[in-house]
Order: sequence, then structure tokens, then C-alpha cells
Amino acid sequence: MAENGNPFENLAENVKEYVEVRVRLIMLNIQEKLTDILASIALFLIVGLLATLIFVFGSLGVALLLGKWLGSYFAGFFILAAFYAIVLMLVWYNAGKWIKMPIINFLLRKINNSDNN
Repeated sequence: MAENGNPFENLAENVKEYVEVRVRLIMLNIQEKLTDILASIALFLIVGLLATLIFVFGSLGVALLLGKWLGSYFAGFFILAAFYAIVLMLVWYNAGKWIKMPIINFLLRKINNSDNN
């Protein structure tokens, strides 16, 4: 940058450099937030997969145990299916506050997080 040129040219050059730096900073902030959100989603998917496996095998075990106690394996599976149907209705009825709002709040916290940690 030439210091002995026209002051307006120097000002224009400084403004141009400032705008370029600001655009670069905004792009880096967007990249940081996006990678943080994607890493959180990946972690959620991995934990969700493992929790699903635990849930499925645990449910099979409970159904077989109930069936053994009742003398009919079909009864154990039907009792467990009825229990899950009740849980499904509760979750469906409260989906907004139990599922939707926590996800929205989580994503907004991730997007608006000014802390670098």
C-alpha cells in the first residue's frame, strides 16, 4: 500500500481490504458452526444406533422372560407390544415439547454459540 498516493485511493484500498477480511471471517465462522453441527449430528446418529441395538435386544429379552413367566411366549411379545403402543401414543401426543423443541433449541444454541468451546 502506497502511503504517499491520493488519500482517497488509500482509503478505498483499506476499505476493500477490510471488506475482504470481514467476508473471510464470516465464511470461517459459518464453516466452524456447520462442522460443529455436523459433528453433533454424527455423534447423535452413532449413539442412536447403539441405543437402538440395546433397545432391540433388551426388548427381546424382556418379551421372552415375560413369555416364560406366563407360559406363552406369544403373550410376552403381545404385552411388550401393548406397552410400546402406549409409549408411542404418549410420545406422539407430546412430540412438540419432548422432541421438536429440544432439537430446535439444540440447533439454535449451536448456531448462536459465540463461545469457541
